[in-house]
Amino acid sequence: MSRLLCVSVIAALWSASALSLSDGNQCQSHMCVNGVCVDQYQDYACRCEPGYEGKYCNQRES
Repeated sequence: MSRLLCVSVIAALWSASALSLSDGNQCQSHMCVNGVCVDQYQDYACRCEPGYEGKYCNQRES
């Protein structure tokens, strides 16, 4: 097998595996009360609206 063919096969396998990796949408099971959920790898974050804070954006800023 030629070196170019080996590199092409490895690149194709890597691309296919990279595209199929997913941990799902973490925002489906977590709710940001006063904000927008941002899906992350095995986690999520809430971007709170002005005046709110906390993990779920459910606390008024003091």
